[in-house]
Amino acid sequence: MKIHFKKIGYSLLVLFAMLVFMPFTAHAYAFNKTVDMQKIAEGKYFFNGEDMADYSDIEDYVVYHKFSVSKTALIEIYGDSYYFAGSYWADKMHGDFALCNSDKKVIMNIKDYSESEKEDKHGYWDYSYFLVKPGTYYLRYIGFDGYKLHLDYKYCSRKPATSKNRAKPVKAGKSVSGFFYQNEKKTHWYKLKLTKRKKIKLSFTSYGTGAMWIYLIGPGIRTKDSYMWSYDTTYTDWMGDKYEHSLEPGTYYLKVVRKKPSVSGMYSIKWK
Repeated sequence: MKIHFKKIGYSLLVLFAMLVFMPFTAHAYAFNKTVDMQKIAEGKYFFNGEDMADYSDIEDYVVYHKFSVSKTALIEIYGDSYYFAGSYWADKMHGDFALCNSDKKVIMNIKDYSESEKEDKHGYWDYSYFLVKPGTYYLRYIGFDGYKLHLDYKYCSRKPATSKNRAKPVKAGKSVSGFFYQNEKKTHWYKLKLTKRKKIKLSFTSYGTGAMWIYLIGPGIRTKDSYMWSYDTTYTDWMGDKYEHSLEPGTYYLKVVRKKPSVSGMYSIKWK
């Protein structure tokens, strides 16, 4: 029997090429489920995924959590995971989150979930904020632990000016708030008036997916001294830490911008 070495060599070469250039297949998950989050109160959704790990065999699984909002809303997510190794619950969730539209297509990866700099009002260190327009969404979670997921929402409104000439007045002691949609190309403007020389205290708080800046613009203020920033999740900065000089009587402007157009979230401003 003759062995055709050329044909064998050619076949091996073709097989090798197929293996090398074969496209990568999607990750195989233990299971993929879609669930409806339970509305337990106005502004609060909840889902108990404690038994999810019973079916995963310590492998990653995918769960799409369906929720809806009727107006523009600031969303906060937080939750607990069950550690089977130690048999205890912890106030954090291990895994990856993404916000999906009504067709389950990812529109935002939620990367800052485990990078919070301080506790939220519920006592959680791991949480994240983002903004959504009215509609139906899915919060995708990839993990392997049992978990309990909370999703709180707060409806938002805004009436900011998007040009300096139409800046919205802010009175001393009163707070104003605004928000940015993801990829929205806008800058927000406010103004304050001083009738006498004064050293002001200005606070800026943000709740969102990335950094926001506020600039104080007016007579005698140097650019490098005129801004403060609020970074990710929730954070408050005070102008008093950066600008310690008294301001002359006159009109001053506040300019609010984001680090990147992809940042979405809400902010509040107050001065005295």
